[in-house]
Amino acid sequence: MRGTGPRVVRYGDDDWEVLGLPEASPIFRVKAEAESWKQAQVALLPKSRLPRMRSCLCCGDEFQSEGYHHRMCGPCRRLGSDVAGMAATISGTRLRRVTR
Repeated sequence: MRGTGPRVVRYGDDDWEVLGLPEASPIFRVKAEAESWKQAQVALLPKSRLPRMRSCLCCGDEFQSEGYHHRMCGPCRRLGSDVAGMAATISGTRLRRVTR
């Protein structure tokens, strides 16, 4: 599974950008500059939004969270996805993602 935490990714053929932060990333010509900018932005985040060990909201097991948005462990996330997919298939309706 691909991580959703702060990461440097290729942008086009020769450029780099940072994804997974609240702040929009500038485009960088050099990957090292993007990494440096990412580290500076992560340092500005409140402690509550940083990756750390958390308890899963479903089963209570401890897991390494990628940040404030990541509150369910992998097995519970997969179970939720499977159940949602089955519900959509059974009801014949399309699911839409709700943002908060």
